[in-house]
Amino acid sequence: MRRLRSPGLDGLRGIAVAAVVVEHAWPNLLPGGFTGVDMFFVLSGFLITNQLLSEYQQNGRISLGAFYARRIKRIFPASLLVVLATGITWALLFGPGLANEILRSLAAAAASLSNFYFTASSLDYFQADSGSSPVLHYWSLAVEEQFYLAYPVLLLLIARIARWRNSADSFPRLVGLTLTVATVLSFLAMTFSSPTAAFYLPWFRAWELSAGGLIAVFVASQGEAARRIAPHVRSALLAMGSIGLITAFVYSETFTRWPGYETAIPVVATCLLVISLFNAPKSSVFFASAPLVFLGRISFALYLWHWVLLGLFDNLSLPGLRSDAFTLLAVSAALALATASTVIVEEPIRPIKIETSRGTRKAIAAGFLSVAVTLGLISTGVPTLAKMAGFGTPLAASLAEVRDDFTRLRDEPGYFTVTGEYRSSYSPCAYGAAQSQDLQPLCASTPLPKIVLLGDSHALAWFPAINSWASENGYALIVLGRSACSPFNIQAVPTEAASNCTRWANEVWGRIEAISPDLLVVATSRFSKISVNGALVAPASGSSAWMNVAITQLAEVRSKGVQVLLVGEVPRASFNIPDCLALRRLAPVACELPVAEALPAILSENQIGVAASAGINYWNPSEKICPDGVCTWISDNRVMFIDAGHLSATYAMSLKESLGVVLGSMVSARTP
Repeated sequence: MRRLRSPGLDGLRGIAVAAVVVEHAWPNLLPGGFTGVDMFFVLSGFLITNQLLSEYQQNGRISLGAFYARRIKRIFPASLLVVLATGITWALLFGPGLANEILRSLAAAAASLSNFYFTASSLDYFQADSGSSPVLHYWSLAVEEQFYLAYPVLLLLIARIARWRNSADSFPRLVGLTLTVATVLSFLAMTFSSPTAAFYLPWFRAWELSAGGLIAVFVASQGEAARRIAPHVRSALLAMGSIGLITAFVYSETFTRWPGYETAIPVVATCLLVISLFNAPKSSVFFASAPLVFLGRISFALYLWHWVLLGLFDNLSLPGLRSDAFTLLAVSAALALATASTVIVEEPIRPIKIETSRGTRKAIAAGFLSVAVTLGLISTGVPTLAKMAGFGTPLAASLAEVRDDFTRLRDEPGYFTVTGEYRSSYSPCAYGAAQSQDLQPLCASTPLPKIVLLGDSHALAWFPAINSWASENGYALIVLGRSACSPFNIQAVPTEAASNCTRWANEVWGRIEAISPDLLVVATSRFSKISVNGALVAPASGSSAWMNVAITQLAEVRSKGVQVLLVGEVPRASFNIPDCLALRRLAPVACELPVAEALPAILSENQIGVAASAGINYWNPSEKICPDGVCTWISDNRVMFIDAGHLSATYAMSLKESLGVVLGSMVSARTP
């Protein structure tokens, strides 16, 4: 099969990368721009299949080693360069506050495993921003690299079957049949999978790549006829494909899930455009225009750099605010870096010939070595650089401590928080009970008096302080928590269709009655809403419905002789607090907020009203966290929060004495 230049495909690639960049930079301008990634998948499937079919037609075989060497030469130099540059930049920016999650995501990007890493992290791409991970966009590159790893092996097996059948025409027909089956099965599997898995995992994205492969098979089977498509047919394909892309760019955000049935729109549209533009005698003036062709030329590098630069400039702008000027500067910098890395790194390497088996082995070995070196630098060099960037200050030491607070808490026996499927079989762990031989607390009944800690992740943040006080005063602590769920989210008759939070809330009060604790400590976030007459209501809304449910439940427990403490909500920033302090560690005053902005007055008023009406105790920690009406987020060089609104374990422990005074007074006042 003769391979000709197709400027129109370069332009199509330029449109794909431009759509992604615009959607990431100005999401309101092009809400469906993320479908540019789906275009990339189709184009990759087409170009790789076209390449392998050409090789088989010319040589009668497919060389796996040569294919892998070409892919390594094409992908690794630029992708590993961006990973290393990102690691160094983030180490200097955040210093000791550089989170291990960032290091792990960098390592996953270098190892072409980002999609699996983000799946395991349950990171919702559509809820993430540039602060979630500077290499979040590497998930799609990982999908393509995993496709490149498996796809030529499949075609090699098909080639052997074709030779066994001793038919020259069998190979393209068998490839077409296999890709058709793969496309259908992958598409159906994607629609029945969970949204996160469908988004990231290669077997649920394979149908997009194999759809591009089917177009390559079609072009190969038509030969010169593919170039002689009637002008009016080519124009019709071009028009239909363009309309499909515009529809995807404008409306994809409104679809119920992505990828889903509607993902066929940009995929089919791209396929139609590829047929129309590939090896066309005269490409469309628009698709072959110089600006789009240039964007197509730097598309790989631009895709790699743009998300990193957006995250960098977001972090350098004011906390919680994306400056339009900074966004424009970030996109301009991404274009400049993409052009430079294309010209300096990619294009000088691309023409290097790999014609011998020895050269192939060297290229593959160089690829593995470069990945190993990159992983070594990420695991040792980047953390060392981050530590040095802290200059050994006390604040730097605290930043290093809080970055993994939540991870450490989740590993504690008895600390229970889950956002997944509801499980009624959970047995809470009684802290302070008799210990097993390996010194772990036994999750069993205990003769000790009990304290129950109830609520969402904001309640669980108080675990270190309450657990320490309970142990010192002869109490067993039982944790009943569920992230993002309010314990007041109850229904008179919960149904199977009820949310996990509702089912948990209905079940948890029965547990409390069975436990019959001496003390019940309750805390919920302002965002843990409850369902009232089909509507979600938050504590900060001033809703009497929320207050009535809370008052009823708390008063009922109090009537049974249980002392109840409602812990007030903590202040919350509109930005990640440790990140802000790390970035501005030489001038942390830039991160300060007035307490009125960080904690709405109506929220505290509602909680005080609930406590008074239910006849229970109330403790307001914000007076300690934001003294004098200002939230500095630092106390004695100790970082108070692990993110925008969860207390750090170290700071929570520092409030043990203040909280202990309240708990002690409640114990003394307990009804016999």
